Amino acid sequence: MTSDITPAEREQIEREITAALRRLDGITTTITTAADVNAGCLAAVEHIFDGWYADTPTIDWHDFADRLEADGWTLADMDCPALAKIRRHVARLRDQA
Repeated sequence: MTSDITPAEREQIEREITAALRRLDGITTTITTAADVNAGCLAAVEHIFDGWYADTPTIDWHDFADRLEADGWTLADMDCPALAKIRRHVARLRDQA
């Protein structure tokens, strides 16, 4: 049996499934440091960005944080290194668009 998806696509699908299961199970992880922002968290960030902010000139970071929390990732505060890493990731997503 062959697969029509690439390994990168498979990895993305697995991250999205994990994020969906976290939402369904009500699992929340508090993120504070840049190291806390793992692949699962970045999948949630990409989902939020693509769904809500890809076509907007600015991002309401408090709203973004609320959406991230709904996906099971709670920022310790709005000045934590985790949010700085997320902002850098979103900037890269914008550059790729």
